[in-house]
Amino acid sequence: MLLRLKIRNFLSFFEETVFDMFPNPKRASFPNHIYGEMTVPLLKQAAIYGANGSGKSNLIKAVSFIKSFVTHENFLKSIDLNEYIFQLASVKQAKINFEIEFFIKENYFVYKLEIEKKNIQESLYKSGLGKTTDKLLFNRNGVEITSNN
Repeated sequence: MLLRLKIRNFLSFFEETVFDMFPNPKRASFPNHIYGEMTVPLLKQAAIYGANGSGKSNLIKAVSFIKSFVTHENFLKSIDLNEYIFQLASVKQAKINFEIEFFIKENYFVYKLEIEKKNIQESLYKSGLGKTTDKLLFNRNGVEITSNN
């Protein structure tokens, strides 16, 4: 289950933009809308809305980009990365950044991905949920991979 997605320098998202499924503490009067029995309370559903050109489709493209990166070994070789970098900044940054927090099989994880040209930095952590330090499961910098298993 997706908990949070952070995007930076990807299509229309220049500054870090966060999408999450965490309930607003000010709206706690709607308990039927929240999974309260989990370690981290989450919204049962959410809607994405906004004006034309506000980034709704680019949010979906970001999720698709990450999925393709993770599931297709040569994905970066098959695309022009410059087409995905934010284009309207006076000084272009070359790094695209994503951070995903997700829940699967009773565990919480944080996956970080930074792509600059064809250089990749990615890491996967088992989340300590802010109570303990996140545990690094693997880290990749370019072609060098380290693991703490």
